Amino acid sequence: MLITADINFDLDELGVDKLIQIALNNSAREIQRTARENAPYDTGKLKQGIAIDPGVVTKGVDSVRVGPRSIPYAEKREYENYKNPDRKFYMKRTHDVANGIAQRNFQMAYNIVTKDA
Repeated sequence: MLITADINFDLDELGVDKLIQIALNNSAREIQRTARENAPYDTGKLKQGIAIDPGVVTKGVDSVRVGPRSIPYAEKREYENYKNPDRKFYMKRTHDVANGIAQRNFQMAYNIVTKDA
């Protein structure tokens, strides 16, 4: 499952690359932490498999993907979990809060960039 967030800001005359880099990095890390908190637990393999792609947000990167990597049963655990049924839809629950996380981080980055200008 891919998590996306819609952000709307007037970025005229800002250090847009700097803003995007700060906001994407902070948002991705917070979304990753949230997904790991929501993930089913047994061995911890699924939690540790939730990663940010690309791993390092650099200048020119304008999007990131947060989700389980190289875990064959990750999608199955999203929809089916008999042992821990309250942990189903772990990525959906993360997706539901991702816009708020990204909005807050972009606002903070906007404030940092405009303060430095």
